[in-house]
Amino acid sequence: MQSIVHGFLIQTSGEEKNYSERVMLIYDGLHYDALAMSPFEGASEEFDQTIFAVQNDRTIGPVEGLALDLVKDQQWNRSYTDTANFSLRCGVCQIGVVGQKEAVEQHKQQAM
Repeated sequence: MQSIVHGFLIQTSGEEKNYSERVMLIYDGLHYDALAMSPFEGASEEFDQTIFAVQNDRTIGPVEGLALDLVKDQQWNRSYTDTANFSLRCGVCQIGVVGQKEAVEQHKQQAM
């Protein structure tokens, strides 16, 4: 299953292999971050949990809902990079471009 919602990708794989543990990765339009759950507010990162046990219902329990809430919150706050529509200015010629496609085309023209 794969879906992209305003820069966030939700993808599952390996479900048919019946793994007993799962990790969740959150994609913000540029890179992936592992979902990490802290045991308490202010805990050191060394105590973060990034591997979660798969339950009998094939979910990772309440953590899955919390992760989806986090993603929805990030979407609401527009904390993602929309590479199709972001605005850039070329550092060489100062021409403004919109989106990754125009940026690549502008770079190709500058390289000629």
